[in-house]
Amino acid sequence: DANLGDVPGAKASYARLLQLRQAVFDARPSDPSARRELARAHASIADLALGETRFDDALAGYRRALSVLDGATPPDAS
Repeated sequence: DANLGDVPGAKASYARLLQLRQAVFDARPSDPSARRELARAHASIADLALGETRFDDALAGYRRALSVLDGATPPDAS
């Protein structure tokens, strides 16, 4: 993995991934694959937060992932 041990690099990569996955989902909201990949992007960012012991941020990220999977509008990701 290109960002192994590079937490700032990993954060930047996942932030970009989230932007891309969100754009795909916005273009194809009824596509289950687009929904699933957007949820995975949120969960990956939450995993990073968990690894940094930022538990509130991790929980918020996992909730965003679940809300995407449930079809609800995710809370603001910022």
